[in-house]
Amino acid sequence: MKPELGDILSALSDEHSITILMQASAGLKGDSSTHKSIGLSKKQYYTRLNRLVKLGLISRNNGLYRYTALGALVINTQLKPLEDALTNYWSLLAIDELKRSKVIPQQEQDKIVEIILNKNLVNARDLDGSRRTATVVSTYDDLVKESLRLISSAKSEIFIASRYFEPDVSNLLLEKFKEGVALNILDGNPSGATLVSRLRAALDNPESRSLAEAVLNSSKVRIKRSTLEYSFIVVDGENCGVEIVNPLNPQEFNLAIELSDKKLSQKMINIFEDQCKSAEVDIKVEILNKNNSSN
Repeated sequence: MKPELGDILSALSDEHSITILMQASAGLKGDSSTHKSIGLSKKQYYTRLNRLVKLGLISRNNGLYRYTALGALVINTQLKPLEDALTNYWSLLAIDELKRSKVIPQQEQDKIVEIILNKNLVNARDLDGSRRTATVVSTYDDLVKESLRLISSAKSEIFIASRYFEPDVSNLLLEKFKEGVALNILDGNPSGATLVSRLRAALDNPESRSLAEAVLNSSKVRIKRSTLEYSFIVVDGENCGVEIVNPLNPQEFNLAIELSDKKLSQKMINIFEDQCKSAEVDIKVEILNKNNSSN
């Protein structure tokens, strides 16, 4: 008798039945010890096993229960793809949030989505031959860690536009400046005073004054204040991270995507430059003017 679709779906709605079906690939014994490894009583185990047999998903052969052709089809077309989808839950959520945010141009959205969907393909490459990878950052703590990792990898130039302020990030940026890395910073912290306060304090401290003056007078450093809808970072024109804002709760961190893509990185640099032109305050000029007037 041909099984009904509803009966199969009903059986697979039970977690232990799925476990039995998946383990049947290696062959399940019908003895009394098998149920213990699955975490079921003997009765619970045989009730589920018999149901799977009646549905034609499992059959007994030479003392072992193995999945049938129908069972294999259900596993390979339904269970494993769903398992993979759940493994990539944060990536899929990032795609949905990206489409809802509407702060990144559609063309760039499409590119990010394509990279996320292809991130597990070994041969996924861009037109210029460079490898494309994508990582979804789902917590603020991980955002800080990922930002520190990206900044640490910088060899020549960093573009960072941030709505947040983290002392560890600021300190690392100063270390990269001492290594000769060019810094381009848009401060979008709502308070608008944190970075300014730190630089002013550095000028007042004899131990840090020389570094603060070097930063403020360097042509390789730009620090401006601007209202930002989202944060992003670009390192060496190739690696970038973009915040995906939840429009229903834009003030709190939601998700971010870090990826290696030259074309998208250049687009984000262009967005940075446009934002920089309309920036409200040049922090370097502001601090130097106030410092000169106080002297």
